[in-house]
Amino acid sequence: MVKPLTTNDVEFPHRTDYQFSGSVTVRYSVQNDGSIANVTVVGSSLQPIGRGSRDSSELEAAIVDAVSSWKYPPMRAACEETTTFTFQSKVRK
Repeated sequence: MVKPLTTNDVEFPHRTDYQFSGSVTVRYSVQNDGSIANVTVVGSSLQPIGRGSRDSSELEAAIVDAVSSWKYPPMRAACEETTTFTFQSKVRK
C-alpha cells in the first residue's frame, strides 16, 4: 500500500450542532500522476449523538472534499484505495 505524500484534514462544516460517532469509508482512484479521482463514500455508520443534526451528508461531503485534494507519488499504473475515517464526538451541554 502506497502512502499519500500530502493529506488535508477534514474541514468540519461550521455548524455547532455537528455531533456524530461512527465511521465513514471512502474509495478513490489514485492516478498515474498521483492525483485523486472518483472519491465515493462506500460505507457510513455515522450516528447522531446529543441534540445535533440528524443528517450526516454534509460531513460525508467534507470527507470527500478532503480526500480529493490528497496527493500520492507518481505511479506506473493507477490503483484503487480505501480509507476509513472514525469519529467520536462529545455531547456538548
